[in-house]
Amino acid sequence: MCTSAVRGLTLAFLVFAGCRQSSVKQVEPELGLGAPTLDFGVRKVGVEATASVELLARTQADVTLAATLAGDPDFVVSPPPSLAGLEVLPLSVRFTPVRTGPRSAVLTLTSNDPRNPSQTLTLSGVGAEPQLEVTAGCDAGASCTAVVTASPLAIDFGEEPLLRRLPLEVAALPFVTVRNTGEVPATVGAAVSGPHAMAFMPVTALPMELGPGASATLPLRFVPPQQASTPFTATLEVTSDAPATRTTRVALTGRARPNLPPRVCLNVSEVLPPGGLLVSYGAEADWAPLRAPPAGGYDFTTTRPIPPRAVITLSAHSPGPAQACTSDPEDGRILLTYQWTNVSWPAGAPAPALAGDQGPLLRLAAVATGDYVVRLEVRDAQGNASSTTARFRVEVRNDLVVQLSWSGDGGNQGADLDLHLVRPGGAPFGARSSGGAVVSDDVSGFTVSGALLDAGLSLDWGLPGSADDPRLNVDDSGDGPLVENVSLDGPANGCTASPCRYGVFVHAFRDARALAVAPACTVAGCLDGEACGCAADARCVADAAPRDGGASGAGHCRPAVDVEVRVFVRGAAVATLPVSPDALRLAAPCHLVHVADVDWPLGASDAGVVVRPVAMPTPRRFGWRPAGPAPSLACAPNTRLTLPAGQSPWFSEEPR
Repeated sequence: MCTSAVRGLTLAFLVFAGCRQSSVKQVEPELGLGAPTLDFGVRKVGVEATASVELLARTQADVTLAATLAGDPDFVVSPPPSLAGLEVLPLSVRFTPVRTGPRSAVLTLTSNDPRNPSQTLTLSGVGAEPQLEVTAGCDAGASCTAVVTASPLAIDFGEEPLLRRLPLEVAALPFVTVRNTGEVPATVGAAVSGPHAMAFMPVTALPMELGPGASATLPLRFVPPQQASTPFTATLEVTSDAPATRTTRVALTGRARPNLPPRVCLNVSEVLPPGGLLVSYGAEADWAPLRAPPAGGYDFTTTRPIPPRAVITLSAHSPGPAQACTSDPEDGRILLTYQWTNVSWPAGAPAPALAGDQGPLLRLAAVATGDYVVRLEVRDAQGNASSTTARFRVEVRNDLVVQLSWSGDGGNQGADLDLHLVRPGGAPFGARSSGGAVVSDDVSGFTVSGALLDAGLSLDWGLPGSADDPRLNVDDSGDGPLVENVSLDGPANGCTASPCRYGVFVHAFRDARALAVAPACTVAGCLDGEACGCAADARCVADAAPRDGGASGAGHCRPAVDVEVRVFVRGAAVATLPVSPDALRLAAPCHLVHVADVDWPLGASDAGVVVRPVAMPTPRRFGWRPAGPAPSLACAPNTRLTLPAGQSPWFSEEPR
């Protein structure tokens, strides 16, 4: 007690404060539990899972505790014996389900917490086992050809070659699908056993783990180890930790076959007209109908317009995968060899030269109107061969087409001929007034590029406008296979009373052949350009053919040039001239030969077109030649409108 000797208010306050301090209480321990429950969910039987909740000392006082676990023995708890003041520790719980189904336990924690000396933690979980479903499949859409049986599980790979340099795409292989239909992960493995286990190889690496609801595809590849008449067999064993499907067996069968020949297909993929723009037929839509080679070969005669002298590209390789076209069933395009050859071409014309004839792309330029056929043979590394052909047509697709062809090879290099198409009522090299203009009667290489058009003449035939005017499509000179080609549409235009008669002429315009030795001959008792004692395949050409009078006297035997003229009506050949094979052989420059007349009926129909050949054409001279046996003989010469004063253009002369 406070004594009465204490004096003053200050002392009394101090004594009072001292009395209050003696009544303060000590801090009590308090245990906190992070959650009242701990649910492990679905867990795989026999596989341990760990989870935890927080234990915490809520005050600065130490907490001591003890634990009691009641319920299923699948749960194991190891609580700490104590917690220091304000310490937080995890309470770790291990759950290892020993069987399937729900599992539970209650953990009771007792502590020195005076307010809450006992707390509980409810533990729960579900034990489950994986469930595996095994199936086999083959995707025909990806070119898989195996046969799959569902019950019992089996895969028949069919026939495979001993050697395949280009392995099948994985998508084209048969496969086994494993699917985990359970709620816990599954471990899956696979192995091949049996007498020919090495012939069957899984593509996917195993073992693997599949989560709940997950699946995996195991492609299988069959490679025959040797050539044999009996099948190769083995068993694929799919193993798992799913109790109901510890081992699933799939029977495997395959057979060896000989190597197959390549599959060949091709396309006229590009056409480059002379002086025109490239036309491409190489898109997927163009190739789509060509991937299955026709039994009789390909026919492009109606689908690929090809004018004379166009450069044509034929391709054996379609775009897209290498297996599309052309390809070998085993090796794709690896080590394939190619050989293109000419099969047929228009009569009287030379075979076209083939560029790239030992590769997948072939280029050629066909000059003569008509059908061409080329053959492609493809061999694989084992020597197996397949072949197909391509037919295409070279033509000018106008109503009336006339073509002249001759060979400029060998001794005929430098023989320059011209084809002339003369309009009804006209004359070779002639012209007439029409509607205030002067119109040429004649279309040829000379009239289109030479003096007539230089003189301001036009080629406005038939109706006004250019739609029915004649066209010079090809004007050849030099060496090799040579062609002249003229055409027009609307041949009946301008004729009202009788059929239109068009004249067809051939003119020996220039002879620049380098003849080292030309036997002498004499033009006497015969005409210039006839045999006159020369060999059967030669003609006597006078050294001089003056402007006035006929050629006679000394000459030289020059090889005759065989000429062929063909007439086409709307793409169809209707006549080949001359009728007599020896009737049209030219050697004398300036000779003009009337080959035939073409009568075109009135109206739009071409049913009455008549070609009237001149059976034995008689050469007439048109123009003159300089004197002397020089190797180059030219008509006039080709001086156009630069003749001396007082002389008329030579092309205005009538043939003699």
